[in-house]
Amino acid sequence: MSTPRSWSAVHTVPPGTELGGIGQGNRLLVGAVRASGVATVVAVDPVPARRDMALRIGADAVLGPAAVAVVEAVRDLTGGGATYALDTSGIPSVITEAALALGRAGALALALALALVGLGPADLTLDVQDLVLNGKTVRGCIEGDAKPREFIPHLLQLRAKRLLPVEDTISAAVYQPVLDAA
Repeated sequence: MSTPRSWSAVHTVPPGTELGGIGQGNRLLVGAVRASGVATVVAVDPVPARRDMALRIGADAVLGPAAVAVVEAVRDLTGGGATYALDTSGIPSVITEAALALGRAGALALALALALVGLGPADLTLDVQDLVLNGKTVRGCIEGDAKPREFIPHLLQLRAKRLLPVEDTISAAVYQPVLDAA
């Protein structure tokens, strides 16, 4: 579960805006951004089951990157480009697409957790002309820049109000190497 790094990165996204390009594997993040008042949530994930879960938890639309042109689809779904994009994958090609899917003056947050995801490759290619000419911002955060004394009580309040569906994001899975070792 990667809520702390993801949700606290979302706390800077104003209510009523569009968010596109949530990174893969962040099932609870969809519920967190929906609870924060984000108007449009577009989740991108290569795994069909995770896309289905994102819809159940509150995404307005889900995209499978192998099936659609993500940049164009996010722009269409958000009326010209997302105001904010949040990547939690650390995959350079995904980050590049998230930046391109932003609208004018859009902001991309790279929410990475050293212990949980890793930073991935050090090299990243971004379209500097697109960033500068459209006034886009790219920022990074480690562990979501969370302030635990504020953040944890807030998460608990959201959970108590049933705005953060933790139980819908838990699944039982058996890790094959464990079975092989038995």
